Amino acid sequence: MTKRADVPFPNLFAPIQVGNLELRNRIVMPSMSTNFAHPERPGFVSERHIAYYGERARGGAGLIMIEATGSNFSVASRRLGLLLHEDAFIPGLEELARVIGEAGAAPGIQIAPHGTGRLGALKTDAAGHPDRSSLSPGDYFAVSPLPHPITGIVAQELNSERMEEIAEQLAQAAKRARQAGFDVLEIHGGHGYLLNEFLSPRTNKRTDRYGGDIEGRARFPLEVVKRVKDAIGDQMVLSYRLSATEFAEGGLDLDDCVVFAGMVEKAGVQMIHVSGGTNETPRAMNRVIPPMSHMRGRLIQYAAKIKKAVSIPVIAVQRINTPELADEAIREGNADLVATGRALIADPYWPLKALEGRADEIRRCVACNQGCMEQIVLGNTLTCLYNPEVGYEHLSGDRRKTERKKKVLVIGGGPAGMEAACVLAEKGYAVRLVEQRDQLGGAATLGSVNSSKKEFSAVTEYLEKQLKRLNVEVRLGKCVDSSSLREDCEGGPYDEIIVATGSKPVAPPVETPMPRYRVYMAVEILTNPRDVGQNVFVIGGGSVGIEVAEYLCGLGKDVTVIEMTERICADLGPLNWSDALERIDHLPIRVILNTRALALTNEGLRVSQHGKEEYLCAPDTVVVAMGMKPAPLTLTGIRIPVHYIGDCKSVGNAMDAIHNAFNLAINL
Repeated sequence: MTKRADVPFPNLFAPIQVGNLELRNRIVMPSMSTNFAHPERPGFVSERHIAYYGERARGGAGLIMIEATGSNFSVASRRLGLLLHEDAFIPGLEELARVIGEAGAAPGIQIAPHGTGRLGALKTDAAGHPDRSSLSPGDYFAVSPLPHPITGIVAQELNSERMEEIAEQLAQAAKRARQAGFDVLEIHGGHGYLLNEFLSPRTNKRTDRYGGDIEGRARFPLEVVKRVKDAIGDQMVLSYRLSATEFAEGGLDLDDCVVFAGMVEKAGVQMIHVSGGTNETPRAMNRVIPPMSHMRGRLIQYAAKIKKAVSIPVIAVQRINTPELADEAIREGNADLVATGRALIADPYWPLKALEGRADEIRRCVACNQGCMEQIVLGNTLTCLYNPEVGYEHLSGDRRKTERKKKVLVIGGGPAGMEAACVLAEKGYAVRLVEQRDQLGGAATLGSVNSSKKEFSAVTEYLEKQLKRLNVEVRLGKCVDSSSLREDCEGGPYDEIIVATGSKPVAPPVETPMPRYRVYMAVEILTNPRDVGQNVFVIGGGSVGIEVAEYLCGLGKDVTVIEMTERICADLGPLNWSDALERIDHLPIRVILNTRALALTNEGLRVSQHGKEEYLCAPDTVVVAMGMKPAPLTLTGIRIPVHYIGDCKSVGNAMDAIHNAFNLAINL
């Protein structure tokens, strides 16, 4: 196929032939969990699935690969995951495939054996959260009897009869996927799950014909490939997803994967999806779905090596979040297609925007993991930091309909205020946004100070562009109060007022005589680290305190973090928490836990440790990062409705603020 030289990113938007299937472009939405399955009919497609995947197909992706679908039901099956072990699941999946196909994308489905492998030994409770209270080793089977890295439960070693059963279940699920009308079927052979376990020398300790060298370790995955290929014939494209490296000592390496890629090609696989890492622990998961502290496109080099070894198309994946990077991967010959999951969660229409020359309008994924993977790990449904409509696409049109076009004043230009103004403007309201500072962004501007979080700036950049595109009147450097608003409201210029004035720091008391050392709030340091001494105490080991500590450590300061609880970054989800720990593990930051700051004194910092008060020697500088409290603008004498959103209502993170603002604005 020839590339389209008449469009932006011609390599990315060139059609490609895969087997008997032609894809309209090289953009793949990879399989990613949603937890959108029908709440009252476990394993069944829901209305949310139809709308969610349909929106991404309409947005211009070439191939939509729906989430991993279980070929069997087990005690470890995710409560809100999809299943395909019975014919009863076919009609819902058929409707899903039809909607994707009618939107111009090829529908694909990934199948996997649920509840097997070492990672199957993590049961979920009725709410979808990890439940280790009723685990039984007899419920779990794996390639070798090794303990689960979190639970310690040892799975039973698979025997030949159980392996035959698993292979047949996958083949039958493949047949049902074919009946449902999917064009592509992908076998999940990566991320530490069962087939990956067979392939990896780290987890495969067998001494029979299924262990040993790469030939033996590849035997069962190849048997599965052949069984599935026989089940679907040439009616579907067969893809195989593998981890080209496990990023673990003694684990699967690229050399073995190159050999294995040639094996699966000979066995009938028509496309190879090159991923990496395992899902064994939160820290390991950060190699599968890396946060913004990890380099973009970090697995493209692995895809390039495998592409040289096979003649079938190869998909590159992981942190390919811009059309520029995606186009480059294809142009340089490193991959034939690119998979970009979180980017399509954040903005389903980024392919169409890129194709139409509107790449600057893309809501770019910042790899924060707050709304997507953190929520899935916690057993919640998928969402996105700054796309609150994820999972609610079926409601979008109706919620934007309004009979009366109101005039609204938004006070505060942080994420909450900007989001509310944008949503209201999209509804056709006349919106004025005022901000007392000379720039927009509020507390979010601090989130991109550290080098590990530079990409977070994309959030405020996108919202600022939206304000301009929607012609929202923005007034910077303007303060308002009850008096000025009463004057403005005479004659009724506003129908509603939204207050989004954010929060202010919590600080310990300062005793007299005044401390001899300098004292700053965390926000002051992140905006201008002036006059910071060499020896610095950071009071508060939450995410902000640790970011300040990282920042100052990068400036060569000697930093001590003082935290009142037994662990740092307790306000982060499991993935971002493990990422923060991994980052500071490599820095000379001293951490003192279980220590409450009582007061800043001339003698030093007065603290309580283990029930006793004592003084920590006076540092050169103290930075206070003890959290924030709401700072609402109090309005009196205003006779029109006033609404409070974001941190000035309840302190949270950026996702909390944006979602709160969206929900108010969409219903106003």
